[in-house]
Amino acid sequence: MNINTNFTTLSDNNIVEKEKDELYNNYRFKWHNNPKNKIVSTFPLFLDIEATSVCNLKCPHCIQSHVAFKRGYMQWDMYEKIIDEATDNECYGCKFNTISRGEPLLHKDLSKMISYAKKKGMIDVYFNTNGLLLNEDLCKRLLDSGLDRISFSVDGHDKKSYYENRGADWYKVIHNVYLFYLLRNVGNYNTKIRVQTVNLENIDLGIYKNLWRIWADDIGVVSYKEMQERKYGLISDWTCPQLWQRMSILFNGTILPCNHDDREFAALGNYNSMSISKAWRNVNFMREIHRKKEADLIDACDGCFLRTSEILNLKE
Repeated sequence: MNINTNFTTLSDNNIVEKEKDELYNNYRFKWHNNPKNKIVSTFPLFLDIEATSVCNLKCPHCIQSHVAFKRGYMQWDMYEKIIDEATDNECYGCKFNTISRGEPLLHKDLSKMISYAKKKGMIDVYFNTNGLLLNEDLCKRLLDSGLDRISFSVDGHDKKSYYENRGADWYKVIHNVYLFYLLRNVGNYNTKIRVQTVNLENIDLGIYKNLWRIWADDIGVVSYKEMQERKYGLISDWTCPQLWQRMSILFNGTILPCNHDDREFAALGNYNSMSISKAWRNVNFMREIHRKKEADLIDACDGCFLRTSEILNLKE
């Protein structure tokens, strides 16, 4: 069974799954094998760390425009403790977004956060961004930080479609992606570039692929259903892979069992009073219910955006 039907690549190169060294290959093997065989590692393989829940855009198809939640920025002391615990427990990587909210470039310490994670030994460090806040200085700082990959979310294949979906300056985002690409190549950095879009009706994916194939190492498409639909009471034998892969920590320390829901009642605790290791063990009850194919009985899973879209995709 395909455990993630929400993402597809339009290019011949999936930058995440490309074989590298033994450590990285082992990480990707566990990423796929642990959910498949219900193997629980001693610590999450990966952490989604919310640098900020604040965004500079309000796109009509994004969770930012449909759900009310607290806004803020993660403080350095908390972030440092998270990375220290993670790297002491052989966590492989982190991303500076959670549940598709927040623009990491708004955090003044983003490049410092990346540098610290890399210094501590993480091998897969990245973030998603709309790219509109980039400039030459910030691009250089991000590249110098050791960033492994960056995903530009560009929902449009031309000025008209981009403005309808993002309400922002098409020429600005084109310029900024090219600037990052140019500085990366001139400086001979290893940072990989993905450009991706939500699969919206007004986007021609053929044009999109041709537009970005030179500047991007990978071109991705995310299912629209993932963002918009929430159906309750769906019964299925689909089990969520995230319970065996990753956890999320919001900017204020709230620990969530996954990276695909906005409902903070699913919180396992707060990092100010609970370690990630303990929270990871506490997810065992959810894993057991998923093993029994009864995830609809868990409030945090019933109606989850990811679960809804995966089940509907599998029925098509």
